[in-house]
Amino acid sequence: FEADKKRRVDAYWRLGIQVKPTLDTVVTHITLLCNHLAQQKVTEIEIGANSPSSCSTLWNVMCKIYEFLSHIAQTDSLKTRLGDVPCIVVEEGRRLVRPEQIAIRLEPEPEHEIRPLLYGMPRELGLYH
Repeated sequence: FEADKKRRVDAYWRLGIQVKPTLDTVVTHITLLCNHLAQQKVTEIEIGANSPSSCSTLWNVMCKIYEFLSHIAQTDSLKTRLGDVPCIVVEEGRRLVRPEQIAIRLEPEPEHEIRPLLYGMPRELGLYH
C-alpha cells in the first residue's frame, strides 16, 4: 500500500499534477473554462454544450468547484477575481452568468426573474454563497 502511494505521488510529481491545486490555479482554470463555455452555450441549442448530459456534468463540476472554493478562499478575493467571470451556473447547467446577475433572495422561478439580466440563486447552491 505504501509503495503504491509513493509511486503515485512520484508519478504526479513527474507529470506536474497538483494533488491540492493552489487558489491561483483554480481561479485561472475557472476563468478559462467558464468564459469558453458561456460563449459556447449562447450559440448552441440542445446539442454539444447544452445537451442534457453536458448540462448535468457542468452542474456537478461547478458544485465541486464551489465546495473547494468555500474551503480555501477569502470571499473578498474571489469577488475581485471572479466578479466579471460568468461562473455561476443556473438553469440546471444550461447557462453561466456573472455573480452580479444573481439575487440571493429572489425566487428562482421564471416569473420572478428578469432573464438574462437577473436570476434567482438556485437553492442547491445556497451552501456556497
